[in-house]
This record gives sequence, C-alpha cells and structure tokens, in this order.
Amino acid sequence: MGVRMGQLPATPRAILDELELDAERPAQPGREAGEMAKVFVPALMRKLSNEEPVVDIPGKTLREVVNNLDEAYPGMKDLIVENGRVRPGLALAVDGVMSATGLMAKVPEDGEVHILPAIGGG
Repeated sequence: MGVRMGQLPATPRAILDELELDAERPAQPGREAGEMAKVFVPALMRKLSNEEPVVDIPGKTLREVVNNLDEAYPGMKDLIVENGRVRPGLALAVDGVMSATGLMAKVPEDGEVHILPAIGGG
C-alpha cells in the first residue's frame, strides 16, 4: 500500500496494529510461476545478487519479497531490514510509489520493487 500525493494513510493506530499483526505472521509461501516481482538491486548490493541488476522474486508483500530475496541471495535481508523495519538510509518503492507502510506494503502480481539508497551530498 503506497501513498500518493494528496492521499493520507490509514490512522496511525491502524498502521501500528497492522505492523504488529504483520510481524507475528510467518512469511507466506511464494507465488506460482509468472507471479514474480521484479526487484531492482542497487549497485552497492549487487555483489550479493551475483551482479544481477534485476531479479525475479515471489511475494505478495514487501516482507515476503525481502524474505524470499534473502533465501535466493543470502545476506540481502540484513542489508535491507533492521529491527523488523526498513533500514534507515534506505527506502522501498512498489511500482514507483514509496512505501508509507514499510514492509507490509502489498506487491501486485508482476510488480516492480525498487531498493533505493539515500542520496547524500551538500
């Protein structure tokens, strides 16, 4: 579930309740063939993805995609998740929309997931 300009997310309490429920749920099994998300891997993480810039990974939520990404490419989850949340300095986008709900965001069939490192400078 992403938030576009002009849209408000659910109430903070509803988001926290969903986060707590989502954290307690085990990852669901992956999708059937043809129901893969395309995950765009940033250059600094490609050593773990065998230098692949885009990988097909099953999952219906960002949490499932990250868990399945880690199964396929061990160590990826540690680079993306800290204490059950997306690491500071990273963002995840689903089909071009930044996730306002963290790892519980839904990933549509054949969706695109972008792992976006923060850009610094001055």
